[in-house]
Amino acid sequence: MGKCCADLVGKMKNRVTIQAVSRLSDGQGGYAESWVDGATVWASIEPYSGYQKFQAMQLQTPVTHKISMRYRPDVATGTRLKYGDRFFSVEEALNVNEEGRFLAIKAVERVVRAEAVDVGALLLETGAYLRLNGGGRILLGA
Repeated sequence: MGKCCADLVGKMKNRVTIQAVSRLSDGQGGYAESWVDGATVWASIEPYSGYQKFQAMQLQTPVTHKISMRYRPDVATGTRLKYGDRFFSVEEALNVNEEGRFLAIKAVERVVRAEAVDVGALLLETGAYLRLNGGGRILLGA
């Protein structure tokens, strides 16, 4: 094993759980999503960059991380990684040098809250919520 690989393995000090989304029919044409835990593996988590984006009349500043781990075919766009009470959505999972040994993952940290909001409100993964106003209008709150 070369020096670069030994350095990479030495940085993998974080235990992360790979999660995949599970969609169950709600019987009314829609579905409910939940996250199912998969394998727990060693990984390296490093802040990569910060950027701002303006969406839905709100300024958001997600923090992007670079995560490295041994190659796993079950890590791809659409999965997420759980580290303690933090969650990282996988944006890209690259097979380093196409060797099937390591993954270089670009991930965005997501804030996931579980709390009660107004009746008739839908809590979004970003922490914002949608609420139907008395007149049937949709209000976006944070």
